[in-house]
Amino acid sequence: MPNGGFHHCAGCCHYQKTSWLCALRNIEITNPAWTTCKNRNNKEGAIDGPIYAIVCEVKNGAGSYGDIPYFDDARVDTHQESGADTVVRFKDSSGTTHQFATVDEYMSFYKASGREL
Repeated sequence: MPNGGFHHCAGCCHYQKTSWLCALRNIEITNPAWTTCKNRNNKEGAIDGPIYAIVCEVKNGAGSYGDIPYFDDARVDTHQESGADTVVRFKDSSGTTHQFATVDEYMSFYKASGREL
């Protein structure tokens, strides 16, 4: 089910639906209803911050939604197996898979790597 909000890439002036491409950032957006950034529909063209994955984090049976930044151009997402708590996972440009128990753990890693929000 797509995100019910209006703040995602699928409705952005920079998103090219036929090529799945963000024309502003020149990056493929394969999940446009679950991806966003601060530039949504800002036609000025200056990139402002990272791209964010809109995710659901489930802990102890309760879910909450939030935005977590891509790591460079890699989509970071939550994964849930067999009804367990979600984990945060992504594969970086070298092909290494990173996994974190919580969004907060990922955000600590993200900030420690020197990336800005």
